[in-house]
Amino acid sequence: MHLPSRLLLSDERAFGAGWSYQNGGMPDAGVTLTIRSYDATRGAVADIEGGNVTVTFDEHEVVIAGDSAGLRDLARWCLAISDEHAPRGVHVHLDPNVTPLTIASLPIVITRQD
Repeated sequence: MHLPSRLLLSDERAFGAGWSYQNGGMPDAGVTLTIRSYDATRGAVADIEGGNVTVTFDEHEVVIAGDSAGLRDLARWCLAISDEHAPRGVHVHLDPNVTPLTIASLPIVITRQD
């Protein structure tokens, strides 16, 4: 089954505190994530669901595996630092055994470079 992967930015502010992102797929299917706007005093903040993600490295590639909630949590972090008000170089460190990463996961850093 082919699942759409394109994310569309909605013009509406969700709950007055961020953006609403929707999966640009079939009319009756989709995922909506509410993301807080970047706050220069607090930095990037992501409200997480509490899912699980494990990042591993095998011989030739990085593998990111997780349950649905964990993958949405990871997406929220990516979207949080993509906010138009977030400065270049803003980043988040995700450590093993801290949600959403499992204890078996490698630590990761997600960085905005533009």
